[in-house]
Order: sequence, then structure tokens, then C-alpha cells
Amino acid sequence: MSSREQFVKELEEYVNEKLSSLDLIKETEIPASDRAEIVRRLKMALKNELEASELAALWMPTTPEIEVKLALARQAGDEAKHYRLIEKHLENMGVDLHGFDPLADGYGPMFQLLAGFQSTVERIGAAQFTREALALKKNQQFIEFCEAAGDSETVELYRGQIQPDEEWHVILGLKVLEKYASTPELQARARNAVEKMYQAIIFTIEAPVATIKLNRPEKLNAFGGPMREEILSALDVIAADDRIRVLVVTGQGRGFSAGGDIHHLKYLRENKDEDGFRSILAKGEKITRSMRMLAKPVIAAVNGPCAGAGFSFALACDIRIASDKATFGPSFALVGLHPDWGGSWFLPKLVGSAKACELVFTGTMISAEDAQRIGLINRVVPHEQLMDSVMELAGTIAKNPPGVLRLAKESIYRSLSSDLETAFARESQVQLECFYSEDFLEGVTAFVEKRRPQFKGR
Repeated sequence: MSSREQFVKELEEYVNEKLSSLDLIKETEIPASDRAEIVRRLKMALKNELEASELAALWMPTTPEIEVKLALARQAGDEAKHYRLIEKHLENMGVDLHGFDPLADGYGPMFQLLAGFQSTVERIGAAQFTREALALKKNQQFIEFCEAAGDSETVELYRGQIQPDEEWHVILGLKVLEKYASTPELQARARNAVEKMYQAIIFTIEAPVATIKLNRPEKLNAFGGPMREEILSALDVIAADDRIRVLVVTGQGRGFSAGGDIHHLKYLRENKDEDGFRSILAKGEKITRSMRMLAKPVIAAVNGPCAGAGFSFALACDIRIASDKATFGPSFALVGLHPDWGGSWFLPKLVGSAKACELVFTGTMISAEDAQRIGLINRVVPHEQLMDSVMELAGTIAKNPPGVLRLAKESIYRSLSSDLETAFARESQVQLECFYSEDFLEGVTAFVEKRRPQFKGR
């Protein structure tokens, strides 16, 4: 076996191992009469197919290898064909697609990640191999999902017309890699691109609430891979989307976040990679700053261990609701590090300097009940009720005027570094802004008319 064949074999094994731990569709049982979720997922598929087709078309002019250019042309055509098949299928289901724009929210984080790859081995390794392997598994789970719902027509569409193309894309990607990943340097670039492809967060929008779920459960959602970049990308989307009024952050699996990825930190230290270390620090700071400046409330639903940078990430949220199984601790000292992501600024403001010193100096993990007692979190709820409780709170907040939420968030955090007279001046200024808003008129009118106000953010 040649070194190229061995590389491709090992890469394929790596991807298959990753895929075996991914569950891309959670809800496998739905009533046969309820097809709304299938329609929603098919609309999401339209966006994915459109992005995939446009990406292949984007790469073709800058791809020097003729056979790779032709492969990209085939892929662009296949994805466009899938789009038309799914669109036709939705119309046959009686779905009105008039005015539906799959890219109304812009390109997703995966498109943005892929668009940045420059070399053939990166593009083929990440897109025509890894993404298509991901698509194969996701489609298979969707097929099982539809079978559980009794939707045989959607099953037939995917199994008969879409999956065969995806299988061809995966095989083609492996063949191209075997031919062009000819040096250790190119193989390293291909491997790096593949590793970046695994979704490190699950980002969902169910307006008026958006959710960022950290998605490295096998690592207790430690910050690694593309997670920091994906969080920042999601925060940009949230900031620009007026439909979203509240953000919820939580973790997949049994943990919220264990903080930094210790194995990656060890690698950086052993290689004295100061630039790499500074890069992850800067991204953490940017996430914290973006969350604090976000003109929308952020709620942390802490579902399990919350340590190190994960602890600081939770402190950067405006409200923290914890499962009774959650534990908390700035565990940096236990691995020889100082708090980051703003943890040394947030913690004493929440619990006082003496308690902050105790927690930081010892690295001790405390229970959710103790965290509530010292003022670190807002409240504790039974584990199985966590997300329902948080979503109920988010829904309550989202009913209020978004302009008021923005201004109040700004005022509360400004007060941490200002005096009472400054607060009076700020209140007078923003109250006048509220006074002339349509939402204020709607609020007082609804109160007099004894009805629920309908705030529109104007």
C-alpha cells in the first residue's frame, strides 16, 4: 500500500469514527399525522443543497486540475438537481414555497468555513469527502425519521435519488485525495480541513429564541476544533436577526463545558506555540465581548459540569439557570493557568472578592445549590425540567419590547462602573427614547384596554 493510499485509508477511518458518535437527528418518533417537522427539515435541506451547489461553482474557476474542475461541475449539477427534486416534492406535499428564500438568513457557518479553503486537497478533503459523508449519515437518519412518521414518499426520494449521488461524491473525494495528497504537507492540510468540518455547536433559531448548544459531548464540550469560530459566527447571525430577541446557550450531553481542550493546550505548550495560544485567548475574549455587547438577553442553561473557560463563558451570560446536576468552578489553577474569558472580572462582581479568591485559588468545584447561595447563578431546577424552565423564561422575556431589553442591558452593565448621578442622566436619556417609541404607546394602550400588548420593536 502506498503512502497516499495509507493516508486516505486512515483519513476514512477517522471520519467513520467521528460519524459513529454523531446523532444528527434526535427526534426519531413523531406522529404519522404530523408532517410539519418533515417540511421544516426539507426546507433546511433546500438551503444545504443550494449552498453546496454554489460552493462547487465558486471553486471551479480557481481549481487548476481539469479532472477536479469536472468533478466540481458534476457536484454542482447534482446538488442543483437535488434542490429541484426537493422543491418539487414539497410542492407535491401541498407546501406553498412562494416567497420562500433558503438564504434569507445568509450563508451558514459551514459554507463560510468551506469557502475559505484554497487548495484542492483542502477543498476535496473537506467538501467532496467529509461533508458528503456527513450528508450521507444525516440523510440516512432523516430517512429513518420519515419512516417513523409514515412518510414513504420522502423516504423513496432520498433513498432512490439523493443518497446514490452522495455516495458517488464520497468515493470521488477519496479518489481525488489519493491522487493529489502527494506530500506530507498536503496530507496535513487535507487532514486539518477534515477536522474543521465537524460541527462543534448546534445552532437553532425558533424565533424569538435562538439556541447555541456546545456539541463536543465526548470532551464534555471543551472548547476545541472550530467551536470558538462557530460561536462567533452564530453570534453575528443573532445580532443581525431582528426576529431573535433572546439567546439561550447550553451543552450537549451531560456537561455544559469543561473549558479549554487540555490535550490541545498541552500540544501548544510542548511546541511553545505562543501564537496559537494567543489566538485562542483572543477568540475567547471576542466571544465574551460579543455576548456582553449583544443587544439581546443571554441565558445560560447549565446542564452539568461548568469549569475553566466554560465557567467564564457562563458568567458572561446575563442570566444563569442550572440543573441540580450542575457543578461550577474556575479550575484554571489546577492546570497551572490564570482565569480567562473575563472570568477574573465577572466573578468578584457576582460573589465578592473574598469568595472569588477562594474559588480561584483552590479551583474547587461547587454544587448548583452552593452556586445559587453565593449569588453565582439565578436559580436551580430539577435536571429534567431545565430546558423547559429556561425556554419558558426566554419566552417571557421575548414578549417585552426589544428596544427596552437592549437599553436596560446596557444601563445595568454601565452601572457597574458609574455613580448614581450618571445613572440618573442615563435613565432620563433612554426613557425619552422609549417615550417616543411605538412599543410604549402599544404598552399603555394595551394596559388600558386590558389586553396583552404586541410589541414590534419600533
